[in-house]
Amino acid sequence: MSHAHGVVRLTDGKILFCEFNGTSDVILSRLYESSGEVEDNWRKQEWKFHPIDCNKIEDAEFVTNYGVGWGWPVKVCRVCMLIVDWNSYYSVCEDEELRKKIIDDIPEWAKEYLK
Repeated sequence: MSHAHGVVRLTDGKILFCEFNGTSDVILSRLYESSGEVEDNWRKQEWKFHPIDCNKIEDAEFVTNYGVGWGWPVKVCRVCMLIVDWNSYYSVCEDEELRKKIIDDIPEWAKEYLK
């Protein structure tokens, strides 16, 4: 399976890190404070949605360096450190408004995190 790194930018500019499965085009749900934590947990996550312990869901932007780089909007909980919705490229494509927001490159803000 093809795996790659991903970054999530919250609306206040905070950056979190994640793992992306390129074979399935799915973001693994767990978020981390550093890319080192992603490396420490590489390919160790279960393939499931994790329960959400609070109701602090917010909008964010996900980008991966898989292929030439791409991403889309996501919903996250920074308290639970999880991506809680739109973790699959295919789920984004099913929503007409979200499909218009797909990013087909690595934006400038993400380049320093996705080296």
